[in-house]
Amino acid sequence: MGDVLTALAITAFCVASWLGLFLLVPRWLTSMFRYDLWRLRDDLVDALRDGRLSRSEAAVGVLHSMETAIRHARHFTFANVLGLQGIAALSGVAPTSSTPSYAELDQDERQLLHSFERRLVDALVRHVKLGSPSGWLAMAFRPVALSAFHVGRLVGTRGRRPTLLVAEAVREELAVAGRLAVDRRDLSACV
Repeated sequence: MGDVLTALAITAFCVASWLGLFLLVPRWLTSMFRYDLWRLRDDLVDALRDGRLSRSEAAVGVLHSMETAIRHARHFTFANVLGLQGIAALSGVAPTSSTPSYAELDQDERQLLHSFERRLVDALVRHVKLGSPSGWLAMAFRPVALSAFHVGRLVGTRGRRPTLLVAEAVREELAVAGRLAVDRRDLSACV
């Protein structure tokens, strides 16, 4: 009888530990994410009140983005983001961008507002990757998924040498990276 009770106690402890890991930790991480966003929002509001940043359409847009992220923080999970991207890809709906123009801001204000946007995006990405069990799994299996993707490319060689296929894949990725670098420079020139 003592062995059965010990086994039940160990099982109950294990179940409680897993429930805590998959239910309580994500809630705690979401709470910390909201706290970080509140601090970021307060910094932006302080910059607006101090006059370091004018109350422009772009600044108000970033403030509204922060408020929206705070309000919907629990929905920013890897599974939800992946699902939304899949739905958008299947439906053919292109994401729309309603980014206000930075043209009305001087150089110092552009840099300051850009730093707020960058901090917001960094916080969102970090939370999507690390704030939920789906993000934990995705980050744990990321190397496996990437290697499976490249092996899938090699399987489809159709008589060509795999090294040539890998070289083509690397060239493609470098070309894409080059376009991204150019796009990033173009964006930084606008900011």
